[in-house]
Amino acid sequence: VSQSRYLVGYEGLYEVSDQGRVRSLDRTCHDKNGSAKKFKGKILKNIKKVNTYGQYYVVRLPRKANGGHSNAYVAHLVLEAFVCLRPKGMECCHCDGNSLNNCISNLRWGTPAENTKDKYLHGNILWGPKNHQAKLNEEQVLKIRCKYRCYSSRASNANQLSQEYGVTTGTITKIVRGDAWSYLDQVSCHTEQNIFPFL
Repeated sequence: VSQSRYLVGYEGLYEVSDQGRVRSLDRTCHDKNGSAKKFKGKILKNIKKVNTYGQYYVVRLPRKANGGHSNAYVAHLVLEAFVCLRPKGMECCHCDGNSLNNCISNLRWGTPAENTKDKYLHGNILWGPKNHQAKLNEEQVLKIRCKYRCYSSRASNANQLSQEYGVTTGTITKIVRGDAWSYLDQVSCHTEQNIFPFL
């Protein structure tokens, strides 16, 4: 049997179930003239949010401080209602690797390292071209590394490459250092030239 608890900070207004469903509660509000108006509770729509880390469900909740609305991750709401507030430095981990499965049995707070390890285990890391925000492909990355290493390692060369490939100099620097696209083998420039002889 599904259980529900109040959303932290929205007690009496919203609740979330252990299956990840967020709903508003029946309530009566008064306008500036004192007239009462009844609102019937309803299940909030899950909105799929996609970012560089994957896809997640969020719901829109009203801001109490300055009005308007903001998105809240459903998984975080479930953990905060059924486990505890988010510990400092912790992230929400999905045990089965399905970031859309927000049942309490599938969620836990964990360190960033533990969360990354889970993503590796379940094959959920959005490497290179699998990342929908990637502007480069693997062949271009290898060419960038080769050009930078074989012809010049000056900062001016990074600027030139950034203009050639339509990315920032910071991206070029991360590529040649191996901070970005690090899963590609750090093959030698000689090998890269054999693969791409017409750089």
